[in-house]
Amino acid sequence: MAQRVFFSVDVHGAESVWRKWLRVPELYDADALLLCGDLTGKSMVPVIEQPDGTFDAFYFGKNWNLAAGGEIDEMERRINDAGAYTLRCTADEVAELQEDPTRVEGIHMGKILDRIERWLEMLVEKLDLTRVDAIVMPGNDDDLGVDEVIKSFGDRGVKWCLDGPVDLLGIPMISLDYVNPTPWDTPREDSERGLAKRIEGLVKRLDEPSRSIFNFHAPPKDTMLDLAPELDATRKPVTVAGQVNFVHVGS
Repeated sequence: MAQRVFFSVDVHGAESVWRKWLRVPELYDADALLLCGDLTGKSMVPVIEQPDGTFDAFYFGKNWNLAAGGEIDEMERRINDAGAYTLRCTADEVAELQEDPTRVEGIHMGKILDRIERWLEMLVEKLDLTRVDAIVMPGNDDDLGVDEVIKSFGDRGVKWCLDGPVDLLGIPMISLDYVNPTPWDTPREDSERGLAKRIEGLVKRLDEPSRSIFNFHAPPKDTMLDLAPELDATRKPVTVAGQVNFVHVGS
């Protein structure tokens, strides 16, 4: 009997996408559910309390002045759905944080880990993981700290796939979170030679590589999957005749 695998990538912290992903087995009759990086968001939006009791936030390209209560809750929901994280604070606290990047990174990481843990709780509560295979894998944009959170759900049915072959509906699968170098110096990058060594090490652990699944986060080079905007030395998109120029960036 045919089995159905639903493969997804690049949720980038978006609450709305995660909620939709959890409905995949119901909507598509999927036997396996994979979300294979990048899991986490990249930005944190301060929601700043004002002297009059309202709150200011800048997101979606504009400034927002929000009444306490429902307006703030709705804006935070929208920001979370878009993949960012929110921080309620005062103007004085913002000034302090601007002088302490390490503290900002710590707060951001705490919110990343909290969201991943909450998402995984939603996964194990909503789905019967004895009937559906579920694999959640970080990608190159994800801090190494998320690994332990995902692993901690292994005894509740969430499969960790990065330490060697795992079973996916009776087929062995190897996975790789690392990618070739990017302009952004993300947490999981390696040279092409380094990637080859990582892959060789995984393939050696397969009994039948030709009857296995290779799940690599880096897109294959010179395909429709690896097109991205060309960037100049300042990381701004290069335009040609007024149009953003796309180049192949895969491995």
